[in-house]
Amino acid sequence: MINFPFNQCFIDEFGDFKYIQIKITNKSDKNQSKIIIRGSGNFSYHKGIYKNFLSPILESSDKSLFNDWEYKCIGGGRIEFKNNTIYVYGSSGEFGTADHKITKEILERFYPTKKVELK
Repeated sequence: MINFPFNQCFIDEFGDFKYIQIKITNKSDKNQSKIIIRGSGNFSYHKGIYKNFLSPILESSDKSLFNDWEYKCIGGGRIEFKNNTIYVYGSSGEFGTADHKITKEILERFYPTKKVELK
């Protein structure tokens, strides 16, 4: 099994913000892939979240991050943390609508004490 170089979930833990799904695929074994989510209220556009994710990869001295992996944003939407519930909804004009069911599954694993709902 291949070790993926990134945590599957890295998002803000408060408020209402944009998020994206990124598919990471091993270049030498296309069957080895993983969908991760990234989200933050610091960006006005989904593209900003994606650029923020890619910048450290492109600037890293670890060339395997660039040479061994492919990255593709496969959709976006919004996440809202409200009390003990996380809502997943919306879409991205730039990347289309993320598969919110996948996002819900990831969030349920990372936040087992929260209720996750699709809006």
